[in-house]
Amino acid sequence: MSDKQIMCQLLVEKYGISFDIATLAKAIGVSKSKCDQFFMKFSDDQIMKMNVLPNFKKIGKRRIWTATAVADWLTQTEKA
Repeated sequence: MSDKQIMCQLLVEKYGISFDIATLAKAIGVSKSKCDQFFMKFSDDQIMKMNVLPNFKKIGKRRIWTATAVADWLTQTEKA
């Protein structure tokens, strides 16, 4: 099993398959207010381009993160 697969499995067991912003903040180890600040300061495209948060999908105005996207982001950023 790769690091990404292990991380994804752990995230699903602890938080479920999809995350709202509060759950994302817990999973990546930052405060919810810090995540909110990114969205107030930058556009969605800038956030994805700068890779400051995992990739997300928008459903209406709501942002949703998958466990796979978060695991991928965590394994990539931890190596840096």
